[in-house]
Amino acid sequence: MQDIGFSIADWEDKTRHSEEYIKRLKGIGSQPLGIHLLMGDTAPTKIQNVMRNLQENRVCVIQALAEKSGTQ
Repeated sequence: MQDIGFSIADWEDKTRHSEEYIKRLKGIGSQPLGIHLLMGDTAPTKIQNVMRNLQENRVCVIQALAEKSGTQ
């Protein structure tokens, strides 16, 4: 990112945290409000796919803070 004028100030792997969150989403379709409303009718399938990909180490979730290098 330095070549485009940013430096990484902080980087944290949130993959395991995300797995725990997705486990809590089980049965979310029965809730009146939730992320499933944004995901549509295919929310259960999407949630299962994300969980499988996390468990099989196909994807990871990171949280990063990038700062603009130099003065603005």
